[in-house]
Amino acid sequence: MPTTPDQRNLPSVTKEITDIQSALTRSSIPVLVETDAPTRAYALSKLPNYGIVHFACHGISAQDPSQSRLLLQDWQTTPLTVSDLSSLVIESANFAYLSTCHSSAMRNLRLLDESINLSSAIQLCGYPSVVGSLWQLEASHSAEVAKSVYEWILGDNPGFDASRSSEGLHSAVRQLRDRTRSGRKNDDPLVWAPFIHVGL
Repeated sequence: MPTTPDQRNLPSVTKEITDIQSALTRSSIPVLVETDAPTRAYALSKLPNYGIVHFACHGISAQDPSQSRLLLQDWQTTPLTVSDLSSLVIESANFAYLSTCHSSAMRNLRLLDESINLSSAIQLCGYPSVVGSLWQLEASHSAEVAKSVYEWILGDNPGFDASRSSEGLHSAVRQLRDRTRSGRKNDDPLVWAPFIHVGL
């Protein structure tokens, strides 16, 4: 979602999705891109049909972790929450990428030892391999990391090997870290890559 009601725009989402769509299409993997204001009901109806899912939107980690949510078109009235995701059972699930801020975060300090967040919820519904984030992301860096992860997963092999996702994420984050460290002035903020891999 490059635009979300009452949230700042995410212009890098368009490039992120175009790059991923290109990589998947080159590997003969059919792709459905929904950019026309997806809603909670639409997302919940489509998730069971796809083994690979990618959300590029805003996300919120709530004090009540079961109410952490992805900000889709109707997020103010009917948000897509951890509770919604964890109630699904998706048999064809293979890989999920949550290119959203705070998708693996926990705000309630009393529950830090619990694994209740958007990333774990989507894993509970069947996706064995999930990439999420621990805190706020710089949108252009998020797009760069996503592209690298998918390219690593696809590699030169036919098909989609989700077991390569953790290696791909590690490689992409190291490249981003190394690139943003060099040429940095003393007063420039260091770019941290707050990504996390859950699963395989």
